[in-house]
Amino acid sequence: MKRNLVLSLTVFMLAAAFFLPACSSNAASKLEPAMAAETFLNSGNAFYNKADFDRAIMDYDQAILLNPQLAEAYNNRGYVYFVKGDMKAAIADFEAALKLDPDYTSAKNNLERAKR
Repeated sequence: MKRNLVLSLTVFMLAAAFFLPACSSNAASKLEPAMAAETFLNSGNAFYNKADFDRAIMDYDQAILLNPQLAEAYNNRGYVYFVKGDMKAAIADFEAALKLDPDYTSAKNNLERAKR
């Protein structure tokens, strides 16, 4: 009985040593794409402000790839398409932003402008 208890505790401790670091690294890896997405979003905003629209779109693409739930990236990319005159792409992005966040006022206003 004592031997089984020692064996069980040993197995438990080995399992804990193996799985606990994996769990914490999984949590960190879930945060890293979200942080990277924000970085690409901010970079896209900077390129937009420099009127480098193609680079802005590329960075918004990366932000969306890393975090498909980032409504702001869709809205901002849509606005760049709007500025470039690509209303079809702009409308699609504004609608995607609103699907993620139906109360997103900027996306609502941008969608109205693009549909005129």
